[in-house]
Amino acid sequence: MIGNDRKNIDVKVFLLGIITLIIVCAVLKFMSSFFIPFAIAIFLAFIFKPLIEFLQKKWKFPSILAILVSVLLLVLMLFLFTLFVTNTLSTFANEYPKYQQKFSETYSTMSENMNNSLGSVFAKFNIDNKNYDIASFTKGIKWSKHIGAWMKTISGGAFTFASKIGLIFLLILFLFVEFTSLEEKIYKCLGKEKIKDEVNGDKDDIFDEISSDVVGYLRTKFILSLITGLCIYIAVKIIGLDFPVLWAFLAFVLNFIPTIGSILFVVLVSMMGFAQFFPSWGPILAVIISSLLIEMIIGNFIDPMVQGNRFELSPFVVLFALLFWGWMWGPVGMFLSVPIVMTIKIICEKIPSLQFISIMIGKGGTSSSIEKKKVPIRIKIMNSIKARKSNKSKKQVSKNE
Repeated sequence: MIGNDRKNIDVKVFLLGIITLIIVCAVLKFMSSFFIPFAIAIFLAFIFKPLIEFLQKKWKFPSILAILVSVLLLVLMLFLFTLFVTNTLSTFANEYPKYQQKFSETYSTMSENMNNSLGSVFAKFNIDNKNYDIASFTKGIKWSKHIGAWMKTISGGAFTFASKIGLIFLLILFLFVEFTSLEEKIYKCLGKEKIKDEVNGDKDDIFDEISSDVVGYLRTKFILSLITGLCIYIAVKIIGLDFPVLWAFLAFVLNFIPTIGSILFVVLVSMMGFAQFFPSWGPILAVIISSLLIEMIIGNFIDPMVQGNRFELSPFVVLFALLFWGWMWGPVGMFLSVPIVMTIKIICEKIPSLQFISIMIGKGGTSSSIEKKKVPIRIKIMNSIKARKSNKSKKQVSKNE
């Protein structure tokens, strides 16, 4: 009887969890205009949190002054960013009909050349090639319509962000103030010892550890995305591809989406290279090779080397998160999808009862995410700096004595 009651309770809890999840998703979907500014504000607040801590510890700024300086710097950066993006998108929109016509002509020419090449091959084997027309396979695809829809989606996300920018800044300001007392509130509500008993690491400050991992991931990803955008800008500027600022912006945004974002960017910039430079294959190959090399070097070598294997996600989870949050919140949701999933992974990794979630959404199973953690380079550098400071302070104390 007791076993049956236990099973009934487990089933009820499971069903209740599913119902709660559905209700939460419905609320997030239908109140997206309310939750999107909060999500963006939290994302930016976590990125700029280390700057506030640096100003307070290194330059001895008061909390309010450090917060104001960080907000003003964020305002300046977002103003310049929005100015560049809106100007580039408006210029591209004006020039789009020209590139639409050029792309159609390029596609027709390439289809005709491929038909002629296949015709000569089929003729050698006495095969009738009337039913093998390359253009007929994609005749129903309206390329210009789809490309225009993609650009409208991207620009729509940028203008949505710009329209909510005042509210976002206000939320960021209050979040910065809230950071100073958030940890204390959590400990008072749940009890510090209780939290440490429930999570890994009895001697460590768990809240600081989770916060540090989330901030470290977002900050490192933000910096690597900026570097990717800068490298793409330099490459396409040297090659002579039009709208280098637009491609740098797309590289920056899509770099937050592992694997899929890089593939999508290479496809888009290659299509632009074909539309602009065809039939000159030199610049076209330069665009494809340079974008591939930059994405591969930063995404497959520098990113894992800096962040470590524990910050890798399953490609299927990335695709699912991209589709799910894109359906929920549109372009902004697609941009925030991977940081949201990574935050969930980091939190679940610290709680033994939820570690299975971290393992399932991670890449490579337990060996990469839980059991065999590889210490990232940034952690090694930070530990080395802390050790040096500790040794200096100890030597100073011994000298004084």
